Amino acid sequence: MENKYPVKSTYTVEYWDCGIAEHHHKTYEIASACLSKQNKAAKYNERHRREYQSKLARNKAIAAEVIYGATILEAAINHGVSPETARNAINRVLIKGFQRDEGCDVLTAFRAMHNRPVRILRNDPDFYIKLVNLAKNT
Repeated sequence: MENKYPVKSTYTVEYWDCGIAEHHHKTYEIASACLSKQNKAAKYNERHRREYQSKLARNKAIAAEVIYGATILEAAINHGVSPETARNAINRVLIKGFQRDEGCDVLTAFRAMHNRPVRILRNDPDFYIKLVNLAKNT
């Protein structure tokens, strides 16, 4: 016999919560594995952040040395990198600093600061050191 009217029914859904709103795990083991993955990812992200900060500090030091008179080769040797890596470090720092100073997008900053000749950097060291100091993850 078919119902002529809708019938209300309730049921309970049981799931294991791992802390992420969208996750609804059916078993304790799966939720535990998910938590373990989250912990590994958090440790990786912290390590990655520390590595980034140390590279940024190195890049700023290379840029400052070159602006204040060292050659790119000398700065590269001082920091244990190749001259090409030192040149790229200077570019990255100037682009990030310019982007932060001017409030512009990455492409505009890239066009303005990429591959600036060293003699131009040394002509106005105060401006370029200001950009170096402004550089951070943008």
